[in-house]
Order: sequence, then C-alpha cells, then structure tokens
Amino acid sequence: MTPFTFVILCLATARVSRFVVLEHGPFGLMTRLRRRLGLEDNEVSTTDLVNLLNCPYCVAFWVALVAVAATGITAPIPLLLHSLAVSFAAGLLVFWASHEMRF
Repeated sequence: MTPFTFVILCLATARVSRFVVLEHGPFGLMTRLRRRLGLEDNEVSTTDLVNLLNCPYCVAFWVALVAVAATGITAPIPLLLHSLAVSFAAGLLVFWASHEMRF
C-alpha cells in the first residue's frame, strides 16, 4: 500500500464513519435510520447493531476493513493490520473534527 493510498483510505473511512454516526444525512436519512433502530440522541441500546452504529471507532474499523480489502489485500494478517492502522487514523480524524481542540 502506498502512502497516498493510505491517506486516501484514512480520509474516506473518516468521512463515512462520521456520516454514519454523527450526521443527519441527506433528507435526514441517517437520523431516520437511527430512530428506526431505536437509537436517539446517542443513548445506549441493548441491540449490538445499534451500539455499533453509535460508535465512530467501531464503524471506522468495519469501513476500513472493506476499504482495505477493496485495494486487493486479501491475506488475513496484512488485511487486519492495514485495517487497524487505517481505522485508527480515521478515528483520530473523526475525533479531531468532532471536538474542539485546545492547545
């Protein structure tokens, strides 16, 4: 994986994760999906799927796994390691974009 591909995957993963977890989406699509699944205003649910959709770091891992696999990496260990690296970087981006940074 080239450094350019890594950066693009990190940015794409961060964007998709932020969209799924934190944004309303076009025409309130994600808001309606979260309501339909029983999750409103970041409350904790008893459903694992709903809790997964409420965690930007969890979503980032699964999105990264698919994105890295789409690059052609199919061996289990490299796929897992690349996915962890991409999801970690994407998680940092989502965190920095979602919180006021203080120095």
